[in-house]
Amino acid sequence: ETIYYTVLTKAGANSYKDDAAKANYLFDKGESVAATSVETRVSDFITSIKPKTSFFVFAVASDGDGKYGEVLTLEVTTTDIAYNNLTVDVALEANDPGNVVLSVSAKDATDIIYWVGRTADNTWKSSNYLGGTLDKAEAYMYLNSTNYKITSVMEQYPIVDGKITMTDLKPDVDYVIVAMAKAADGTFSHGTLLKFVPN
Repeated sequence: ETIYYTVLTKAGANSYKDDAAKANYLFDKGESVAATSVETRVSDFITSIKPKTSFFVFAVASDGDGKYGEVLTLEVTTTDIAYNNLTVDVALEANDPGNVVLSVSAKDATDIIYWVGRTADNTWKSSNYLGGTLDKAEAYMYLNSTNYKITSVMEQYPIVDGKITMTDLKPDVDYVIVAMAKAADGTFSHGTLLKFVPN
């Protein structure tokens, strides 16, 4: 499948009233990507625009014969990214492929959200998870703090007694962790980034 998608203002979106009109616009002027990568492109866009901005996403899937299904229409409004004065301390305590231990703490935080991955992965460079820069990582994690991708990493490497223990990492591979603290009022700290290589 190929996904065609575009991002429009509300006024622009209202110009296309039915699926046929939207599809014609998408095939003519929309972006086309493999089905597995459309989330990457849209999340790139979302994390780069100004807070409190409303826009519409049109998307449609097309097969090799040119047949297409229903055009999906999604209205999105970004939020202000509210940062507080919490800080996250991340330190590497044990460093070998079978026992990488990170000490993670944040004073007065009610929760810590984090993502761990290989720095060379496309998921890091292309923003499928975070974005390749700390600024994009902060924006993505704030906007998607309950996303299954982030929560699945947290479930895989739970914080126990202030420590994250990872036993399945490969030696001589660059990894990165980005961590943010959440306060009682729901705001987040700035992200803390730590890169490490299991020995």
